[in-house]
Amino acid sequence: RRNAPQKGETIKIFVDLTFTEAAFGVTKDVNVNKYVKCDACAGTGSKSKTVTRCSACGGSGTVRKVSNSVFGQIMRETVCDKCGGSGTVITDPCTVCAGRGKVRKTVSVTAKFPAGINDGQSLSVNGKGNPGINGGPDGDLYIGVRIKKDPVFTREGFDVMRNIKLSYPQAVLGTTVQL
Repeated sequence: RRNAPQKGETIKIFVDLTFTEAAFGVTKDVNVNKYVKCDACAGTGSKSKTVTRCSACGGSGTVRKVSNSVFGQIMRETVCDKCGGSGTVITDPCTVCAGRGKVRKTVSVTAKFPAGINDGQSLSVNGKGNPGINGGPDGDLYIGVRIKKDPVFTREGFDVMRNIKLSYPQAVLGTTVQL
């Protein structure tokens, strides 16, 4: 049903981490441009913060239409044209959000990236996506990880490598090198 509570949309963003941050883990504040509930109308979409029940459908969001045919009466149930299926009508729309009940805003979300996270992996933060509809829960935020190249170390799977220049005698006779 259109007027039933629905979970908000999921948002996916990407964050660049340094090699050290990915290796040892890091907690970062990430900026997310998303919808938030309008403060002016408390998310109702109405200046007075009240909505009225639709008179055309009685708040159900659907209307029944009966038509006659040679076989008898045919009843169809369709989405209400007046309220768009929400079951409520806003008589005085909010000037800040234009009656939508939400506005776009950049918010800061704290995310904890675990040690050893790899390039291309995603981190899920529940409830930090776009707000739900009709009282539904907020969506989720997925943070895709991109790891910057390190000038000293490289990573292949679980192995961390570093190239070191050795002279010919050191390579042939062996040596101890401080890393």
